[in-house]
Amino acid sequence: MLSPVGQKFGNFAGLALVVVGTAMVALAMIRFIRNARDIDSHEEKLAAGSKLDVALASLLILLGVSMFLYLSHAVVPAI
Repeated sequence: MLSPVGQKFGNFAGLALVVVGTAMVALAMIRFIRNARDIDSHEEKLAAGSKLDVALASLLILLGVSMFLYLSHAVVPAI
């Protein structure tokens, strides 16, 4: 059985994964619309930077690894 701290971490990690995943989908949609508009335009425009995308992907990787460690610690001893 998980301790209350472990349960709270699991709840927080799950909510964080949902929020970050939703933010990444929203960002992808915004960038897609902007890129489609820029492609249709006849004037040249500078491409947007990818620092925010890399930061969100890194955060998602960190949350995924922490969730894996949490689940491996919580589930494997119970088997």
